[in-house]
Amino acid sequence: MRIHIQSEPRLATRFSHSLDEPSRNVSDLISVVRVAADAVDEATNILQRMRDLALQASNVNNAHSVRAAIQEEFTALCSELNRIAETTSFGGKTLLNGSFGSQSFQIGESSDETVVITLGNIRADSVELGGKKYVAENAVSPDWVVTTSTNLSLHYINKHGEATSITLQTKQGDHLENVATYITAQTDDVQAFVGEDGKLQIFASTHKVKGEITIGGNLGTEIGFGAARDVTIEDSDLTSTGGAQQAMAVIDDGALEAVDCQRAALGALRQRQPLVHVINSLGSIDKQVATAEDRIADIAAARESTDLTKSQMLARAAAMVLAQARQSPSSVLSLLH
Repeated sequence: MRIHIQSEPRLATRFSHSLDEPSRNVSDLISVVRVAADAVDEATNILQRMRDLALQASNVNNAHSVRAAIQEEFTALCSELNRIAETTSFGGKTLLNGSFGSQSFQIGESSDETVVITLGNIRADSVELGGKKYVAENAVSPDWVVTTSTNLSLHYINKHGEATSITLQTKQGDHLENVATYITAQTDDVQAFVGEDGKLQIFASTHKVKGEITIGGNLGTEIGFGAARDVTIEDSDLTSTGGAQQAMAVIDDGALEAVDCQRAALGALRQRQPLVHVINSLGSIDKQVATAEDRIADIAAARESTDLTKSQMLARAAAMVLAQARQSPSSVLSLLH
């Protein structure tokens, strides 16, 4: 007799397919995180060097040849940042040039068991690493001071989506550089500086301010600010003091803030390794499912073995009864003789 053992089909299907695919998906996600995190770490190193160059270029004592050399290295670093953004990829997908966006990875058996990862654009010409600049329409002379117009207001939406209003009260006799210092000290959301042309400039990074800033107050009206202009790292010109100060603002408030947030998110996944725990959990489920399937197979084998033994015992009993029945006539005949 041939024994045929059949395990629970739902467990067999789950064991062979449903848990293998999520494990592979999680492994792919871990690889994406590691590749992107390593690239973002290197981008941070580049941005730190670019900031050092901008700080060096802010020194008014630099000769033109020195500024030109600084600008040349700065431009080369911009190209390297772009190269990293365009060549960092996994599985045919470029990760850090803005094309990746938000991707959902299936990490479990059910449709709602997913992890969404978002990767930004770290190119030097990306507004994500830059922001908006507001330049005064009216240049002032070096001996300009605040007179009767003393208040300046800023209205904008911060990174938390909250409406923010700041009113700055200056003093009569303050120079334009004092006004820029007051604005920068008043809030962490914007930076102000004075260009070499005597124009007050305000920078707000995309990472800290959503949309545009409305500049008001009687001092704001007197200075007269133009429309917002998009500014990126690549727009920086370190051959002038004002351009170097703009580069510092863009790198400090825009690029480093954005890249650090991206690096922190990736680092949390890479260092604490919650995704590895997901794989371990799936492996544990796999093991338990396999154990359950083995138990079912053992029970089925025991049932088949019992049925076989029962059939064999019944067959033997029938054979014995038949043998006894055949011997009965012979016994009767022997008694008659």
